[in-house]
Amino acid sequence: GEAPLALESLVYEPLAVASLDEPFSQYGLLAADIEVAGDKKSVTFTLDPRAKFSSGEPVTAEDVAFTLETLKSDKVHPSYNYYYQDIEGAEILAPDKVRLHFKKANRELHMIAGQLRIMSKKFFQEHDFLEQAGGRELIRPIASGPYIVEKFNIGKTITYKRTPNYWAVDHPARKGMDNFDEI
Repeated sequence: GEAPLALESLVYEPLAVASLDEPFSQYGLLAADIEVAGDKKSVTFTLDPRAKFSSGEPVTAEDVAFTLETLKSDKVHPSYNYYYQDIEGAEILAPDKVRLHFKKANRELHMIAGQLRIMSKKFFQEHDFLEQAGGRELIRPIASGPYIVEKFNIGKTITYKRTPNYWAVDHPARKGMDNFDEI
């Protein structure tokens, strides 16, 4: 099946966001600090302490590692595994700090890593990822973005509602955005 339009961009936040007027620039969103290793073979993300899922739970380094592991697995469309193939793995340094290791030096890999849209490990431990992806028992996902899934009719409609307690409402990368109560 196909994911609903805008699910990924409205519901799940990335570690960093691209600048629309600066090619090859990204600004931290879930990540408060981004440090590229001198040899370009890893990047370390320190998570913003304000970053929360819609459940109120903080976004953690475990969530980042879980997301990478999931997107590199056979549980998802092969395009994800292909896109993230040169990210070797995640090393959790602290509850709010994770280092992603690369298979080779590449000047774009830290930006590709920054595009990871983080999923809640806790949510997918409670609700099997493949069951959710296969549509057998769909439950509205817990996510970190400006919108949550309000209601849906599989294959026909989906309604997104603005997250009432969105953690990044005043974040410089999100200020003035996501102003519709419902999409």
